[in-house]
Amino acid sequence: MIRFGIGVQTSVTIGLIFHFSAFKSMSLNQAVRKRIGRGVCIVALIATGSAHGQTNTFVMPLIGEPLPTSKFEIINQIPKSRLSSAPKTLPICRYSSKPREASCAGLQELLDMSVFKGTNISDLFHGQTNVLLLRETVRLATPKNLDYFSIDPDRGSVSVYNNIGTGVNLRTETPEYDTIPNFESIQKQVMSFARMFGVSTNEMERKEDGSILLRRTDGTTVARGGAVKFISRRSVGVSRSVAGYSFLGNDEKMELVLGVKGRLQQFDLRWRPMEAVRTNRVFDVNEILEQIKQGRVLGDVMNKYPNDGIAKITLKDIRILYYVPTSENHGPVSPSADIFPIASLHAVFSSKKGEAEEGGLFVRLTESP
Repeated sequence: MIRFGIGVQTSVTIGLIFHFSAFKSMSLNQAVRKRIGRGVCIVALIATGSAHGQTNTFVMPLIGEPLPTSKFEIINQIPKSRLSSAPKTLPICRYSSKPREASCAGLQELLDMSVFKGTNISDLFHGQTNVLLLRETVRLATPKNLDYFSIDPDRGSVSVYNNIGTGVNLRTETPEYDTIPNFESIQKQVMSFARMFGVSTNEMERKEDGSILLRRTDGTTVARGGAVKFISRRSVGVSRSVAGYSFLGNDEKMELVLGVKGRLQQFDLRWRPMEAVRTNRVFDVNEILEQIKQGRVLGDVMNKYPNDGIAKITLKDIRILYYVPTSENHGPVSPSADIFPIASLHAVFSSKKGEAEEGGLFVRLTESP
């Protein structure tokens, strides 16, 4: 363990994690719970399936579970336009064991925005300058981990947290209503950090119109009675995609949170190096239906089903997502684990008595290795 004095009482650890995990337990991407719009065009295709009695090697812990029934009728009402727009092939990816390259200037800028200002990033990386290879765990922390600067190459992460609350001592300072840079300014900073840390805009989640999906939030401090006294925080974040499709079961992102007068509250980058290992053919609709018939299908863990059982499943729409397998103990996903595309299906589960519940199904979209 190597320790440095940094002007404020801190500890620095290189090569191992010290006292504090900078990361929350794995959370599901917002796409997991987003329900897809209902279909319009009806395709008359009916099949009968069995969900049990077959070996289902398709597992998605915490996200999908086997259907609670053995036999059901399948009706496909997925719009033709959705089916015709599906790609013919998609890549299968894995996390790379290669270290991430990062700009020395980018890391230094984050240090200078933190309580560790005055620390020279090259001192933490044995004199490396310009472009750094992030091979070692680096962590700076104040007592009780109230503030930290953390680099974890196994998770592809760079995290900075300043425990400044609103950034204002209300006993001595009354801030103006809004002293935080606007969303457009913060967005420019996020994109600047993306370039410095080798994050391509091609890897960012996008809207249907092709523009980058920006997640914007702000917070306020209110007086008694509910009146807003001032804007206390503002953030801009982007999430990761693969081949233009959103992640499921992972929350890789870059987010910048600023407080009053533009003070850094938090920077969070989780974006492991990834590479395509092969390209697989995408199943057509008949093959997807066959997967369901053979029991190689999972229901969303949030599904509710008719009380008297499922007699019919009507498929209404389809969305392509990429699934990142869950590792044991929520540790870093192994470089040998495939990251593969799945079909997320919006479905209606109906009973013989006419009771119906909407929910989701997950089916693997390409052949297994």
